[in-house]
Amino acid sequence: MNKILYFIFLFLISIEMSAQADTEHWFAPIYDTYINPKPSYDNSLNGDFLYLSTDFPDDFTVDIYNGDNLLERTIIRKEAPKYIKIPSNIVTTINPSDTFKVGKKGLHLIGPQKFYAGLRILRGPDAEIITSKGLAAVGTDFLVFMAEHALQSESFTSQVNIIATENNTTVKKEAIIPTSYF
Repeated sequence: MNKILYFIFLFLISIEMSAQADTEHWFAPIYDTYINPKPSYDNSLNGDFLYLSTDFPDDFTVDIYNGDNLLERTIIRKEAPKYIKIPSNIVTTINPSDTFKVGKKGLHLIGPQKFYAGLRILRGPDAEIITSKGLAAVGTDFLVFMAEHALQSESFTSQVNIIATENNTTVKKEAIIPTSYF
């Protein structure tokens, strides 16, 4: 019995995982609430960054768009991932008038080979890492679950960002409040 479990374990860890690798990625705009830098931290590191990597061994170009504007064109390969600083106010905003409306914020990344894309937002002692699922995330129905925090505090927040890539898209929110836990 132990040999069978060992074989199943080896088989499962040998499967190549590439669920988030794709030729296109999107990052929705984000409302940034961090407006007061903390003097005790090195705030010079603050910023929005893209991390791009791939399993493909040869060089290829990834184009980074904001709306219809090409922000940057970069080359990546398996041995040379890229860490790219994104100009402020491209994917994040501190302006409440930028929220809940059609706009041109956000990022669209396109490459000829599959690659991974992560958005890293650094603000003093805080950081967010958002991973794009690529074309696998394109669709019409999405479910989001946010677990309840055991400790209630104004500093504990959850956020959902949705980017509509087609005209006349409608987004609606339905809250399902669990009555009991498993």
